[in-house]
Amino acid sequence: MQNIKRVFEQIFFIFLICSPILDIATGIQFYLNSEGDLMRNGSHLVVNQTLSLSFIIRMIMLLIMGLYVLYTRRTKILLIFSAIFVTWILTVITNFSQPNFDFMQELLYICKFGFNLLSLLAYFYVFSDCNLSYDKLRLKIDAILCWTIIIVSIAVIIPYFLGMGYYTYSDKLGYRGCRGFFFSGNDVTALLMLLLPLSFAILQKYYNKNNKMNIILLITPACCTVSLLIIGTKTAFLAIIVTYIFIFVYQFIYYIINKSITDAKPFILSVLCTFVLFLISCIITNGGLYNSIILSFDVTGKYAETAGTQAMVFSGRTDKLKNAIIYFKSHLPLSLFFGISRGTQQKIIEMDIPEVVLYYGLLGTVTMLWLYIKSGLQVIYNVFKNFSYTCFCCTISLGLTVGYLAMAGHTLFSVTSGFYFAFVLLYACIFTSKNKKII
Repeated sequence: MQNIKRVFEQIFFIFLICSPILDIATGIQFYLNSEGDLMRNGSHLVVNQTLSLSFIIRMIMLLIMGLYVLYTRRTKILLIFSAIFVTWILTVITNFSQPNFDFMQELLYICKFGFNLLSLLAYFYVFSDCNLSYDKLRLKIDAILCWTIIIVSIAVIIPYFLGMGYYTYSDKLGYRGCRGFFFSGNDVTALLMLLLPLSFAILQKYYNKNNKMNIILLITPACCTVSLLIIGTKTAFLAIIVTYIFIFVYQFIYYIINKSITDAKPFILSVLCTFVLFLISCIITNGGLYNSIILSFDVTGKYAETAGTQAMVFSGRTDKLKNAIIYFKSHLPLSLFFGISRGTQQKIIEMDIPEVVLYYGLLGTVTMLWLYIKSGLQVIYNVFKNFSYTCFCCTISLGLTVGYLAMAGHTLFSVTSGFYFAFVLLYACIFTSKNKKII
């Protein structure tokens, strides 16, 4: 039995290492399918999406995680997913007779959510059962997270330098920003937003003047920051501003209390690395990156003036929300308990919390979200009970992402950003307290 558990353990770690590569492969897959029309040197952003390589492999991983749960007899996980499955079946039965119901859309949607939630639980037990000590486990995971940031950043920065990669925006206001080889700009933004604060926690923990890995540790936050600048979404800029302000304030207060700048050196050096990488990027692109940032702010300002602040912030999501609420009200009282389902909606709201509440009703909201809420409260508790720099950075990361999933969506029901949100939530629960408990 132990040998089989070790095999499962290796599969889980390999998947964690390879996960960012899957999304790069998917972006390239769609590019090849569209004959290059999606790239920055093209003019069209329409593609006939098939099931992506990333999604297929992650669904295979979902089955492997299910087998792991069954093999290790994790009763609590089985009970949690049994409750979700029952409430989902009730939602489907309630809405199946609707003339516009799309069962396949509904099935794919709930599978994505299930993958992310099961990842949180399965990885918790894998980490708890592995033969690594607390410190060695964190070292291994931190190394994987650094690898992830660098790979994702390379897949954004290099295509931008070469004039390749998908535009971030393509609308009546023009083409701007570049998300590299990532098909979904929301996914890569959320991923980097999650990992930017965490990169500073990793830097602070392992930085040492005699450490041969110092260069990697310093350039990881720099690469993450410049990648977000290249992507150029409103959320990307907000993530950078919030992260740097909070960490600067932390370092400043620490200096005032302890009268020592030693602990702030890694952060200061990383900021310098970021500035140097930004200058190099501007030189390589002949000032293109700087101009792109200015253009993004200019376009956002003009959009707010013409369409209003609400439209600028939510990018039309409030209209989709209103339509879903109208549909929800028209199907009361059943919709109150069982929701209207994703399958009845032609377009998603793109706001995760309203989607859960409206699509799956009160029963779905309770069964689907209680573990996320419980784990989040555990992290907040740890901030006050076991405050540390890691805990502080995790709070920034999760706080940004919770705001993002509530206002912009594409997290709880995304197999990329949702997976990393679940993983960072697990990371925060494990490494901000000696009490390794999720459920």
